[in-house]
This record gives sequence, C-alpha cells and structure tokens, in this order.
Amino acid sequence: MRDALSVAPLIFFNSVLNFAIYLAIIVRDTPPRWDGFWLVAASLTLLPLIISFVLVSLRDHSQPVTVATFVTGVTVAVVVAVLSALRLHMSYSGVLLVAIPTVAVAIVILLRLYRAQTEHVALLDFPESEAALEKLGGNIQVIRSAEADLGAFDRYLIDIRTHYSDKWSRFLLRSYMRGVVVTPWIKFLETRRGRVDIDTFDLSDVVLRPSQVLYSRAKRVFDLFLVLALLPFALIIGGVVALYTLWRAGRPILFRQDRRGFGGRNFQIYKFRTMHQNAGKHSALDNDSRIVPGLRWVRRLRFDEIPQLYNIWLGQMSWIGPRPATIQVAEVTEAVEPKYASRLLVRPGLSGWAQVNSGYASTVEEEIEKLGYDLYYVKHMSLDLDLVILARTLRILLFRTGAK
Repeated sequence: MRDALSVAPLIFFNSVLNFAIYLAIIVRDTPPRWDGFWLVAASLTLLPLIISFVLVSLRDHSQPVTVATFVTGVTVAVVVAVLSALRLHMSYSGVLLVAIPTVAVAIVILLRLYRAQTEHVALLDFPESEAALEKLGGNIQVIRSAEADLGAFDRYLIDIRTHYSDKWSRFLLRSYMRGVVVTPWIKFLETRRGRVDIDTFDLSDVVLRPSQVLYSRAKRVFDLFLVLALLPFALIIGGVVALYTLWRAGRPILFRQDRRGFGGRNFQIYKFRTMHQNAGKHSALDNDSRIVPGLRWVRRLRFDEIPQLYNIWLGQMSWIGPRPATIQVAEVTEAVEPKYASRLLVRPGLSGWAQVNSGYASTVEEEIEKLGYDLYYVKHMSLDLDLVILARTLRILLFRTGAK
C-alpha cells in the first residue's frame, strides 16, 4: 500500500486523462451514443489503479519496461473482453487511445518502484557490515542476532558468503515464510544507485542470460535498420553542417581519432570538426573559445556525431553502449583500474548509461566513477535499459544539457 501511495499522483493523472480521452472520442460521434458509456468510462478510469497494484508485486523485476507493457496489455485485453461479454457499446479506437498513455505511465511507475526508497530495510550482521552500511547510506538498521524478532521490515539485506549458513538459515526461512524479501546487499546497492560497486565487482558477475545473448544479436539488426531509416535526415543535416564548416573553418571537415573499441580493438571514429585547427587535444570546456563560431549549437544537438553512423554501419559502434575512450585515456585508466577493460565486452555506443547519468569525464577519477555505470550496462544489457537510455538521451537533447 505504501508503494501504491508513492505513485498516487501519477495514477490520478492517468485516470483523469483516460476519462477525458474516451469522452472526447464518444462526443465525436453524431449523435453520441451514451448507452454503456459510464460503465466503460469507469472501467478505463480504474485501469491505472488496477495495473499499479499488479506492478507493485513485480517491482523487483529486472526488465521493468517490458513487464509494464505486458501487464498493461493483458489488463486492457481482460477489461475489453469483460465489457464485450456484457454487450456494452464501446469505442475500440477510444480504448486504443487510452491504452497508449496508460502504457507510458505504467512504465514510469514501475521504474520508480524499481528504485523506490519507501521500503523498511534491515541489514543482517556480518564482518564487513559497517563498511556495507556506509555504502548503502539511508536509515538502514543492522540486525545483530539470528534470534532477533523479524520486526516490521519489508526486505532483509544479506551477504551471500555469510548468511547462507546454519546460524542464519532458520531466520531466513522465517523471513521467506512471512513474505519478507531477501536480497544480497550488493545487488540492492547496485539497483538503487544504477551502477556497480567497483571494489566488489568481479568479471564472473557478468553471466549473460539467454535473453541477453539473443538481444545482443538482434541489436546489431536494430542498429543497421536505424541507420538506414535515419540516413535521409542525416544526409540533409550533415550536408548543411559540412557546408557551414567548410565556409567558416575550411578543410578538413571531418575530425578523425583513434578510439578503443569492442574486444580491445582500436578503430577510427568520425565526427564533424567543430574546433579551429591546432586547437589542442584536451577535452572541450564550457564556453570553449576553440569552437568555431556558429558550431556550438551543432555540438549541443550532437549533430557533430552524425558521421558516426558510418562507424555503426561497419559494426565498430552501436547506438547504445559505453562511449569509446581514446587510446591514451584507456591506457592510463586501465593502469589505475584494471577492471576498466571489462567495459569492452560490448560495442561502444553513441550514447550510454554512463553518459546520461554522469556526463563527460575529464580526469582519471571521473573515468573510474563512470566505469561503475558502464559495467552496470554490461551486466544488465537489455532492450529495457536501452529504451531508458534512449529516453534520457532525447531529454538531454531537448533541454540541451550535458554537452560541451
């Protein structure tokens, strides 16, 4: 109930919107048919509430976008079947238009629940519990004894090396029987922060599920399809940028740079040149004077990266993935943190989980901070995560934030 109340404003908004959409569809008819309207409209208005209670029980699912879409589709189908069985007049086009925003709101609700902080959480004691508690933060109580009362907790955090022992087995059994969720504290921390803990991460943690293997193959097809679909727009916009660059800054129009790619193989990345020649190699700064006048908006809208569609076509990059690092940055960072090489298990991308969460890095420390997000993507690569990254990327482009 507490979780449902936390998303109550979204549910209320969706309910009002559903009623308004269906009413608008009905009044378009000449004359409007009101027989059965109130029962159908009431069912569609209650639809978000029904869906939200189902989603609360699925809050820990690792693919919230797919699950929210499936649950909404099934619920709408059941409601339509019941109303049809009652032989009520119903506008199927109205139901379809209602389903579209309902799916969007359901996805937002489940994403919020997936990282919700409304639970009462306790950490079971183990030798490194104080260090774990410092990383977890928040108001989390530590249970010191296996004989302690279960208390009013929704979730217990455990250390898998310690708590699957005879000492804690009875306590955990009582927890399962009572309906309390038991989660490894590392997984809980990772989910809430959206990035892995570098200190405890191990390459053995990356075990690709069959769905991830299939998606990694299908993703290449999606990459090629999107390149072909966007090619006409890319040629038009890219042609304008190229002509303007040639006029204001001369040749060369393209900027080429060696980057570290999939499997550690180096490749040459292509971008439109937006800086004056001999501008130096350090990263762009806010209000950087090296940027050619008139091309700052090209960088903010990411139009300078249009030539990278060629890299995607060659299979050197993907639309979504860790941003490819320069050879120098990769070597320096790997010398400090050897786990940096693990981000090369997937193709680099135009946009990535680290990009939409922490932006660009200008120091080795910031690169290592971003590594936590990149390894999270490697570990949880899925259509759901790619859709979330795409949505956040579009938001950044619309509000023109995050680029230099």
